[in-house]
Amino acid sequence: MAALAALGLAATGALAYFVELRRTDARITDSLGRAVEELYTYAANHSTSSVERLVSGAVAQSVNASYECTLGQARAVGAASNQDMPTWTHVGGAACRRALADPALANALANALVTALAEAQASAQATTANPATTPNQATTPNQAAQPIQARHLTTPDGNWTYIATPVRSLAEPAMVGLYTVVADRGEQRAEVSASYLMGYLPLAALAVLLTTAAGWTVAGIILRPLRQLTQATHQISTGRNNSPDMDQRVILDGPSEVVAMAGAVNSLLASVQQAWSSQQQFLDDVGHELRTPLTVVRGHLELLNVDDRDEVEAVRALALDEVERMERLTASLTMLARAERSDFVELKPLALGPWFDEVTDKARALAERDWRISGRAEVAALADGHRLTEAVLELAANAVKHSANGSSIAFSLTEEAGWAVIGVRDWGDGIGQEDQNRIFGRFERGQNAHQTEGAGLGLAIVGRIVTAHHGQLGVESAPGQGAGFKLLLPAISLAPGEVP
Repeated sequence: MAALAALGLAATGALAYFVELRRTDARITDSLGRAVEELYTYAANHSTSSVERLVSGAVAQSVNASYECTLGQARAVGAASNQDMPTWTHVGGAACRRALADPALANALANALVTALAEAQASAQATTANPATTPNQATTPNQAAQPIQARHLTTPDGNWTYIATPVRSLAEPAMVGLYTVVADRGEQRAEVSASYLMGYLPLAALAVLLTTAAGWTVAGIILRPLRQLTQATHQISTGRNNSPDMDQRVILDGPSEVVAMAGAVNSLLASVQQAWSSQQQFLDDVGHELRTPLTVVRGHLELLNVDDRDEVEAVRALALDEVERMERLTASLTMLARAERSDFVELKPLALGPWFDEVTDKARALAERDWRISGRAEVAALADGHRLTEAVLELAANAVKHSANGSSIAFSLTEEAGWAVIGVRDWGDGIGQEDQNRIFGRFERGQNAHQTEGAGLGLAIVGRIVTAHHGQLGVESAPGQGAGFKLLLPAISLAPGEVP
């Protein structure tokens, strides 16, 4: 940031410096032009036929700036050499001393005078060849001819701008004057450079320092939430004993954008925590539940008498039974692990009436029971038909496990207060009040669970499916009076002709 500020100020300063130099040059040229106009005014106001008096008088009454010098010279036509020229008449103080001391400038001015003498001689010869031309004895402004354009001259001793104006009189054609105004351009440019060195550069340096300080301050304010975020995520990643602490959250203060960023990070952390917890739970469940069947199989294989055919067949049957139990267990654990993912269900508008007919038909194949339909309504919900079928069949299988052959199991589909309610009820063993709040957890079983097979994962799977549907799962039961499970889903209305 400081480098960009310095570069910008340097570019601006350089541009302003060169513009000021151009303005200085223009001001010098304008000043020299006004000095020549003073010559014209003087010639108009003073009647004299002498070129030398006209030039010396104009030089004497000129008013110069501190960096200007006015020089005058009168010379007879025919004096082509500048070696014997008289000393210049001048006004201007230090500027004139510097100008007259510069050999290159003196030589340039002498050449200008020589050029004016040569032009006057050529004009005199033309007048002699044309006798009809009569000299005008009066002194007029025409004595000051058009000046030479301002010229710039750079020498080893200085940098100059000058205007040389030839002066002639028809009454004195043998004389030529040169009225010259010289400006010390180098001095004026040096003053511009000094003003920038003493004025602009310190201010620019101060501006760079202030910009840098302000930039660091603003950058610190802007980057502070990022530093806080980095620190928080580092603490989360290291946690306690170099183990990730997934319970921490990022707390950032500041503008709404910063708070929104913290919310997005916390949402990400919540998803990561859920996935982490699911993974840890899955590993714990696998390690805990597979240990028993593997221990059973290994123990029997270690004690197996391979020569006893009956014992081999018995161990084989036991091993296959345990392997089948492990397959069911791993399938259930995989289902629970997938239930934590966002794509576990694909919710679509579903007319539950036809679906209810299909799922109850499938349930009849589970066992010999008195299957009943206690109610059926035409209601719809946002649901995943396949997952919902798995949940209801799991409830039906649970009812079969805890009821006797020939007993009744009833299904119902109703609409109550904006909910689509799916019910599965049996008249079997029932569930104690103390067990009703925990049977939906992993590997949780009621007091009568020892009488049936299972790992205690079925109702946990049902609970995950219902949660993924934004629904509710409840149970009403008492020991010896059976159990009634209710699965509640938010009901929706289907547009006429909409095919779910």
